[in-house]
Amino acid sequence: MTIRSSSNMHSFLNKGFVPFILISLLSLTFALHGCGEDENEASADETEKVESKSSASKSADDKKEKAAEAKEKRKKERDDKRRELAEKRRKKAKVSAEARKKAINTAAQVQSGRETSKPTTETAPSKAKPVASKRVLRQPEAPKDFVPLNIERILPVSDVKELTGEKRLTSLGPLPGIAQSETYNSRYMAPPKRSTYGSSVQVWKETLMRDMNERYSRMRRDYPNVTDTNAITPKGFFSYWNDFMTLVFMDFQKKLLVAVSCGTKICTPEELYKLAKKAKKQL
Repeated sequence: MTIRSSSNMHSFLNKGFVPFILISLLSLTFALHGCGEDENEASADETEKVESKSSASKSADDKKEKAAEAKEKRKKERDDKRRELAEKRRKKAKVSAEARKKAINTAAQVQSGRETSKPTTETAPSKAKPVASKRVLRQPEAPKDFVPLNIERILPVSDVKELTGEKRLTSLGPLPGIAQSETYNSRYMAPPKRSTYGSSVQVWKETLMRDMNERYSRMRRDYPNVTDTNAITPKGFFSYWNDFMTLVFMDFQKKLLVAVSCGTKICTPEELYKLAKKAKKQL
């Protein structure tokens, strides 16, 4: 084996191997440093992505929660409105039912000859003035073995159905509140589920023309919103109140006073005139 001398080693270093080694070490150091930075950047990117996903998930959950709250609020508002509307309809139906009942009772009292109170615009009561006694016509009470005035041929329910087009009408007997007698009778017709006044016909038979004129004058005075008409006979009038209409006429030859009534949901004023004309032919 040959051992190199120190002079040979010195010449070896002088040939440029030392700078080459230093440069290689520096390059390796920079390379390792660069790898570390890349790893740090990759780790930071991953962290940022995870945080972004977490934030997006939280935002979506918040939106769903807000949407659910808004939906629940809208549902509650709709329920409240439905309850309020149902309550209003119930109150309106109650008021309408009371008004119809009052109209029927008022008409029954007027047509039976009983006193009724008419609407007035007076604000202060006037002093009572003494008046001469006047004979008041009232519906007589019939004996137990009486035969009611026959009105079967006058406006049967089939004719009312035909002239009004209301096919649900059924005959419900005489009007309540006025007793049948030998000189008075009535017929009331209405749908099975009554929410308004149907249709009716009432007939009075007087022996004396004076009595018939007095009853007619009393009815004309007590009925509301009266308009005279000779469309059926020379002497008659039309009256209305809310959804209740009546046409009254006199037959002088037979001494009969006839009142044909109808609710506005059952017939029109024109159809009421047709019913009255039909009744006149059937007397």
